[in-house]
Amino acid sequence: MREYLLRLLAHEAWANHTLLKALEKETSVAQRARNAFAHICAAPELWMRRINGETIPLEAWWPIYDAEKLPEIIEKGAREWSKYLNALPDPVTEHMVEVISIKGEPITFRATDILTQFHNHSCHHRGQIAVMFRSAGLEPIVTDFIVWARTVENG
Repeated sequence: MREYLLRLLAHEAWANHTLLKALEKETSVAQRARNAFAHICAAPELWMRRINGETIPLEAWWPIYDAEKLPEIIEKGAREWSKYLNALPDPVTEHMVEVISIKGEPITFRATDILTQFHNHSCHHRGQIAVMFRSAGLEPIVTDFIVWARTVENG
């Protein structure tokens, strides 16, 4: 399971770097796409901060798009989560963490469910961004897991 989750993290970083390049190039895409993308990039770090006991206010989940800062944010999220996953004892799926909700209440999750959540949620928003590309008359950027697995991971 650990290897699979590390693969999800690798896909996440690749998909986000791929989409960032496209958003920098295609200025006709709606600002909403950039906002959704900044939200995607912020999620791994914000979830990790929650795991570390911080309460994250709602507005922090929707940061302002800043193309210059996003490459490091993407890499930092991948590094922190990879380090965290590699440090978990086996079986990783049994490791529980308590985080503080936006309302300030404690909630307990499996750490692996958090990673799965932000990966799936990112796929959801990348799909929305693909629709925005199409609406702007552009070809959507392909960031599918299977494409990454076939072309990047397997060379």
